[in-house]
Amino acid sequence: MAGNASLLRELKQALAGSGLSVLDMLSFYLAPATDVAEFAAPLEVGAEQNAVICLDPLNHVRGGGTVAELRAIDPRLLPYAQISDGVLGPGEPDPARLGRMSPNQRRLPGEGTLPLHEILDALPAGLPLSVELPIPKSEQRSAREWARTTAESTRRFFDAHARR
Repeated sequence: MAGNASLLRELKQALAGSGLSVLDMLSFYLAPATDVAEFAAPLEVGAEQNAVICLDPLNHVRGGGTVAELRAIDPRLLPYAQISDGVLGPGEPDPARLGRMSPNQRRLPGEGTLPLHEILDALPAGLPLSVELPIPKSEQRSAREWARTTAESTRRFFDAHARR
């Protein structure tokens, strides 16, 4: 993590005054943070307040992250998040396996095993979300049909979430 903290400080300094932010993925692939507080700490230090976190729920859970850890993150560091569901593979969660796992374990919202409702509840209210759901290699539908399926599934999931 020390290398990540140093790199983040350098990037923040390089972008200072540009209006741009350093975006880093929670549960970083190359040197995964197993403790969200440890991961977020370098983003909160220094005069440059131009670093943020992009939450990827699947990688967060795959790396052993918890909903409680998400609640502890300074909301300023979460300008938006990704949303997708997914399934864990054998031996997961295991931070040591990040970066060496099959990349396409993503599922339509509500069709995986992630605590997605609880994750959404832990995020700041009104947070913009982007759907990350690549077309599975086995999918026979066109990109347009897959996008429609993804949008419909996501709407159903959010409708169900609002009724909870």
